Amino acid sequence: IFSWVVLCFGVSLSERMSPPRCSRSRSSRGYLNYACACFGVAMLLLGLRLVIPFPGNGSQIGDVPRFYVLNTGARIPAVGLGTWTARNGQAAAAVRTALKVGYRHVDTAAIYGNEEEIGSVLADLSAVVPGMRREDLFVTTKLANSDHRAEDVAAALQRSLRRLQVSYVDLYLVHWPMSTRRDADPANLTSADFVNVPLSEVWGAMEALYHTGLARAIGVSNFPVHVLQELLAVARVVPAVNQVELHPLLSQVVLDFLLGASSAVLCAAWHSCHGVRPPGQPGPTRPPPRR
Repeated sequence: IFSWVVLCFGVSLSERMSPPRCSRSRSSRGYLNYACACFGVAMLLLGLRLVIPFPGNGSQIGDVPRFYVLNTGARIPAVGLGTWTARNGQAAAAVRTALKVGYRHVDTAAIYGNEEEIGSVLADLSAVVPGMRREDLFVTTKLANSDHRAEDVAAALQRSLRRLQVSYVDLYLVHWPMSTRRDADPANLTSADFVNVPLSEVWGAMEALYHTGLARAIGVSNFPVHVLQELLAVARVVPAVNQVELHPLLSQVVLDFLLGASSAVLCAAWHSCHGVRPPGQPGPTRPPPRR
């Protein structure tokens, strides 16, 4: 809706300010009209950029695919249910309702604290949707920052599998490109909580999980361009996904173009649509950027 509003506004303003109404004379009014016309054209181009994505893996103009194909050959549903901040019964209720209305992709993370709740739904899918099987659902979860050491990665996935009550996940992501101490409180991180774990170490452990089949695909989340390029330089298994925040206020144009051009890493998008936080509710705790 936002894309089309911007597009229509640009077209309307361009038509209203086009010659002869938009004079290129040296008068102040002529310069003002010319500036308005330029603004209209800029808005038109912005609208087109928002409506027509960069060509990439699965992009289609005028049609939204139901699935995208990962570099593993697996199909990931184009739309998934994110469960960040959903707890205390909300996550289970949301997943149950989503499955009933047709969602086939559920996204969670160890740090969300709701894997066990979601697992109570995944344990008996046929009770939610008659005839539904585990292989009909795409499940994504993520590795916590405190589990980046090579000896911790496999154990972290095993804990997630137990909580989710599944034998494998379809996609396992490194949640953030930075590491913390094992005993760090993710809700109250300080600079002293961050430690240096090489990307090659955590990704090597992720690759080992991929080869076991416990994670049918592996990827990353919230990785900026330079960190993703650093990872690609050492990866033997190319990440299937880079899940990032993406919406009209954060277009990720450079990252979108890079991933679209390579067609190897799918740029998955997340965006919180819950609106303004209630008074007194803390916002998300974001780690500092990796240097």
